[in-house]
Amino acid sequence: MNSIESKLYMFDHGHGGAAVYVLDMSDTSRPLAHYSRMIPDDCESVGTTSDGYEVFMTEAADGFFSQGAKITLK
Repeated sequence: MNSIESKLYMFDHGHGGAAVYVLDMSDTSRPLAHYSRMIPDDCESVGTTSDGYEVFMTEAADGFFSQGAKITLK
């Protein structure tokens, strides 16, 4: 999106789910607003991968990660 490398992972367990957004935010010449338009407002930062990608997630209904799923960043 917007020539920014990104991936979206969707998880569902029947009563809820989660979306995980992985963005390459390394181009500091772009305004932060370019990146923030690519994820929903209710996302929270999970961290940064070893290759510099920023990871965000959001949950729906009774969630996915709040029910015990874990995310590991490499």
